[in-house]
Amino acid sequence: MTLNETSATSQPNGSKPTAKELIVNELREIFAVMIYLWVSLSLLSTVKSLVLVQQGINDFAHGYQVAAVLALGAAKVVVVVQDLKPMRAWDTRPLIWAVLYKTTLMAIIVDCALKVEEKLFDHHAATQAAVAHPIVLMVAHQTVLFSIFAVLFLIRGLNRRLGPGKLSKLILAAPSQAEVA
Repeated sequence: MTLNETSATSQPNGSKPTAKELIVNELREIFAVMIYLWVSLSLLSTVKSLVLVQQGINDFAHGYQVAAVLALGAAKVVVVVQDLKPMRAWDTRPLIWAVLYKTTLMAIIVDCALKVEEKLFDHHAATQAAVAHPIVLMVAHQTVLFSIFAVLFLIRGLNRRLGPGKLSKLILAAPSQAEVA
């Protein structure tokens, strides 16, 4: 559920939600995306750190800290960017195409942000020089990043198309007797 959907469906009588309700909904949305991204980026960081350990570089703690900071920043970016017109351009097409489109755009945005970060802070130079196969690491990183965003946008797209709360109810609630029989 996005802020635009919240404003249309928050109040049963059709009135607009208060500023406090909008802020709470946005924070809830950012928190959910942040937790998902943090877990996903931590898994990616673990794989990267395992590769670096083979080269004698122990980067586990730093990797998890970076994953937490990136998850917080990326969650806010995802929540803000998802309502921009370019991100909604394919929402009228089948869900798979909308997910692939949004995933590609977010992967490009994240890659650009990471390149800027590398240029500003230059903290990856030492670890990249020690990696025996940087192309393999880059392809693996892009594949995992693409997968992370594909799952995120698939779940968000299903939630949007099924209606707010129906997907979580479908996943988390026990089936009714009629559904079991």
